[in-house]
Amino acid sequence: MRWYLRHWYDVGIAVCILALACGVLIELNTLQRILLLSFAVLMLHEFEEYGWPGGLPTFMNEVVRASRTPDRYPLNQMNSMVVNVLAAYPFYLLPVLFPDVIWLALAPVLFNFLEVLLHCGGGFGKARALYSPGLLSVVPWLVLSIWYLIEVNQQNLITANDWWIGIGYLFAWLIVFLGLVTYVWLADKNSPYRFASEELTRFERYRRFVHAAHQHPQPAPTTGPTL
Repeated sequence: MRWYLRHWYDVGIAVCILALACGVLIELNTLQRILLLSFAVLMLHEFEEYGWPGGLPTFMNEVVRASRTPDRYPLNQMNSMVVNVLAAYPFYLLPVLFPDVIWLALAPVLFNFLEVLLHCGGGFGKARALYSPGLLSVVPWLVLSIWYLIEVNQQNLITANDWWIGIGYLFAWLIVFLGLVTYVWLADKNSPYRFASEELTRFERYRRFVHAAHQHPQPAPTTGPTL
């Protein structure tokens, strides 16, 4: 268990390869292929955030939340794994298995758009930097989500009810897993599931850049009258 908590995003790369192999070997329709690719991008996105170049634990716990215990609060190894694996994998995989249930796929598709906004806002806004962990991998998500919406509209598969149910499902998922599970129920200032030192020191160049952006320059001491 401890090993998996430390390496779930590394394992995710193997799952990503397996998903892509299934896309090649198994006969799928266009919507299923788009959704399966979106699932594969999920694991690339998680690896970019936590593995390479990494930096999300530091970004969330030091920059966004300014935590006094950034190695374990509010994000820690346990709640990161739960939301990214136990919650996100079914969220993205179920639409592949049930492609005719459009609202089921609409929720993760809309979440992809939300991720684009969050990462751009985090990179350009909160961090005052041109990059936030996970920013690059949201680009294929954006392309796939637009493609999906074009397909369901061209095939006349999407209805007003799909939009309402899909949006409701997305909000419920966000409140339960991103809100309550991640930042309330499994967030603990004394959590034993602290991030490993190498997880906190990844992408040091980015961390230094962010820290420098958040430091307010101090005025130079005045030693006497100046001309």
